[in-house]
Amino acid sequence: MEFLATTLVVASLLMPATDAAAEPATAIDRTYAAADSDIVNPERGIYSSIDLVNETELGWFADDGYSLASAYIRLDDYRNSAIPQSFLDDLTTGLDAAREAGIKIIFRASYNFGIGEEDASKSRVLQHISQLQPIWVDNQDVIAVVQAGFIGAWGEWHSSTNGLTEPAVKAEIRDAILAAVPNTRMVQFRYLTDLSDWYPTPLGEATAYTASDISRTSHHNDCFLATDDDAGTYWPGNTTEHKSYLGSASEFMVIGGETCQVGFDANQARRSCAVAEAELAQFHWSYLNDGWHEPTLQIWKDQGCWDDIQKALGYRYRLTRSQLPQQVTVGGSITADISITNDGYATLFNQRPVYLVLDGPTRIELELDTDPRQWTADETTIVPVDAWLPSDIPTGTYTFALWMPDASASLQNRPDYAIQLANQGTWDASNGYNILGDVTVVAATACSGTTGSRFADVGIANTFCADVEWLAGSGITKGCNPPANDMFCPEDPATRAQMAAFLHRALPTTTTGPATLFADTVGTTFETDITWLGTTGITKGCNPPTNDMFCPNQPVTRGQMAAFLHRALS
Repeated sequence: MEFLATTLVVASLLMPATDAAAEPATAIDRTYAAADSDIVNPERGIYSSIDLVNETELGWFADDGYSLASAYIRLDDYRNSAIPQSFLDDLTTGLDAAREAGIKIIFRASYNFGIGEEDASKSRVLQHISQLQPIWVDNQDVIAVVQAGFIGAWGEWHSSTNGLTEPAVKAEIRDAILAAVPNTRMVQFRYLTDLSDWYPTPLGEATAYTASDISRTSHHNDCFLATDDDAGTYWPGNTTEHKSYLGSASEFMVIGGETCQVGFDANQARRSCAVAEAELAQFHWSYLNDGWHEPTLQIWKDQGCWDDIQKALGYRYRLTRSQLPQQVTVGGSITADISITNDGYATLFNQRPVYLVLDGPTRIELELDTDPRQWTADETTIVPVDAWLPSDIPTGTYTFALWMPDASASLQNRPDYAIQLANQGTWDASNGYNILGDVTVVAATACSGTTGSRFADVGIANTFCADVEWLAGSGITKGCNPPANDMFCPEDPATRAQMAAFLHRALPTTTTGPATLFADTVGTTFETDITWLGTTGITKGCNPPTNDMFCPNQPVTRGQMAAFLHRALS
């Protein structure tokens, strides 16, 4: 065939010479020992309180084992005025201090700290939400979650002195808060009656993590185990219904809060370890105040469950096993499985990437196709690895590691914001990743092992397997069947337009001569590549002597290919 796989000829000419093919990689089945201690990890666990406007020395939080701090932003002095810029500046300084200290904030604005104290008018609340929006946006990296606040006593959406608990007013303030808080963050509301009225169908797998209002609407319980209905958390008369609603939805929410003094003397049986652990798990709690209510916490300490509760709050991801190769080839594939069990009450609630890292002569970060928010509590998740090494990675011995950094660019390289898995001897605190084992990267010249190239139609037996794999690994070809691009079509002829793209990707810095545009390439997929080809003088056109056409869809003949390569490589 005259035009048979011209692209393979190009690959063979451009591909550098290398050593003999590597031996097939062998996967190693590795297991990992569980850790028994509490792990101080981002966005989970016990929390303490902070005066974010006035405190700036916050290093003690991490020293005392906290990754979360609850901040009441007290707006008492501004019930009848805008928030002054000086206050907003102090708030920003406090958030900067939190970032420096390696903690995240549970954010709540309030006009008071008790029943009978005033809140503000609806118009004032809406004004203050608007003023706080830039703070929330600019500091979303260190805000774990925003509690709705503003309305009523403690900002808990009851006992308003300005009629803010009327359904229509609540809905207006709810919408303003959801619009002002970045859609990367959830907003927690106090009462299940509100959530179930707004969204009669509970949040579920189909609607979770979509950045929609329902997917960002969560719950905080500030009277956990106080009474049968938790002091109105589950509206009297609807307690069973509301608990069923929350039990279904909370898997996809962030749930947290504190115990309280209400009904303590009459309801101590409800505050037992047995009930506490059951409901913390049922409703997927991520965080808990360890400073209130102290007599309730003391019951858990006396009955022996306090340490277990601290360990299980939020996610507790634990490596159980992995099947990773002990040897991989330059430009080759890594196919593996990593098994992770979640021993916590909940999952992550904010999005976070997961990388397989190879750290050695250089560092390679391969993002995995998994969402740790879906690593369900009390289950084991198989995380697949299906990745390709760069074609220029140096050979040598590398460490395999699982890296789960913060999603924000400002914190991604902060080890104190990365997730430590609940295992013994795997955590590398200086790099913020979890060590899986070692791997050797070796050179290879041809498709080796038991698989061919990354394309389904180019196997080991194909004469040009190594050439095709190099072509793809170098970014010169992407495949022939977008968007899947899992085929190369090795028996198809290359068009003149495809040849332009191959050469442009292989030699992207070559630029000489005036810009050239051909009448038959305007608006086509490869217009930029063809223009580059004309600009460099590698092509002159297809209709001499006018040469105002390129004929992009015609096959490139072997003679044309020789001319292209001669001009390009000389």
